[in-house]
Amino acid sequence: MTKKITSLVLALVMLFSLTTIIASAETTDPAPGKYVIYSMSEGDTTIDRDMLVEIEMDGISLTINDDGTAVMDMGDGDPTTLAWGNGEIGDGEDAYPLTVDGDFISFGDDSMKFTFCAEGAADTAAPAKDEKDEKEDKKEDKKDGDLPAEDPAVHEEVTIEEFVALDQDDISLKFKEVAFDDDPKWGYYEFSYVLKNGTDKNLSVTTDNVSVNGIMTVSGGIWESVDAGKNAKNNFRLYLSDLEKIGVGTIRDLTFRIEVKDSDSYDEILTTDFMTIETSAFGTATTAVDTEGKELYNDNGVKIIAKETVLPDDYNLGKVPFVIENTNDYVIYVSDSNTYINGWDATTSLYKEVAPGKTAICTMNIYSEADDLDIETYEDITELESDLNIYENDDWKKIDTVSIELAIGK
Repeated sequence: MTKKITSLVLALVMLFSLTTIIASAETTDPAPGKYVIYSMSEGDTTIDRDMLVEIEMDGISLTINDDGTAVMDMGDGDPTTLAWGNGEIGDGEDAYPLTVDGDFISFGDDSMKFTFCAEGAADTAAPAKDEKDEKEDKKEDKKDGDLPAEDPAVHEEVTIEEFVALDQDDISLKFKEVAFDDDPKWGYYEFSYVLKNGTDKNLSVTTDNVSVNGIMTVSGGIWESVDAGKNAKNNFRLYLSDLEKIGVGTIRDLTFRIEVKDSDSYDEILTTDFMTIETSAFGTATTAVDTEGKELYNDNGVKIIAKETVLPDDYNLGKVPFVIENTNDYVIYVSDSNTYINGWDATTSLYKEVAPGKTAICTMNIYSEADDLDIETYEDITELESDLNIYENDDWKKIDTVSIELAIGK
């Protein structure tokens, strides 16, 4: 923790050498006077006033003068003169939003935030919580075990804050908002985005391994081509009917990674880490996954469960439901081979990629004709044998193969 505190103090010293400026909330001018450090935050870590006092770093101060100047004193004998006004504070070159909340003033960039309190009030006052703090409190107050299970048939409208999914190598992708249509048949959540290509290459940009509320999706995502030096505004939809199939009602979070390729040569340009967009419904429920069935495999961070039943299918002979859980820190995929149904060689397909820490609800589709299996309908299927092959997706390394037997309907 001492190392974290030291890094935050150094960050405060260096803040005005940074170039990133964040959008400001509504601000008012602070009252002139001396303010002392109250808290410092970086990501999910906050150093509060009590800890600052304990390690004798509570003497950092910011004095606001009524002539538009300010003095930040780190206690090192070398104070820094700043300028403030119009809801900003800076060193004359770079400016940062200066937010006022009663006796408290805050400033920082998108990753770090520093809060000062009027001298004399630091040990008694408490700043109002912003939306992010309220959201964090909600997550702390209601752990997953305390949250209600969502109803897949209930879909509520949600909002998101602008989300920067990619901003590197002259390529940027920002998610702007979510539209909602609750039509019983064709309803959807529609995520709009802005994609900018500042390179000299034609690009193909896609979302990979999309999951909603921790469950891999069956549809939806970005498949965008944008020419060199051009931009695109578009959206993608997640249909309510598809979400219901995987037990999802209201979207609480959307997780994915971005892949960018040269659309002419198909060379990979970059792949991001996985990222999550939290909606306004985040932290309000959990997704209950039906894991009843026969456990076929539970090793190497992978669990596979199958229902010993065959469901009807509008396009094929039938399908067998599976649940695949991946607790690894890498993407896996599971595929089938050497499948026999009622002792007859069968044509089937199970192929599913599962992102780290996610669950997939999927099916093994039976493509064989009934005559090929010496049956009349899918209801005559009584036995299924197959090999399930488990791979580490990104480097095609085989993890394991397991032979399975299902007694259908027994």
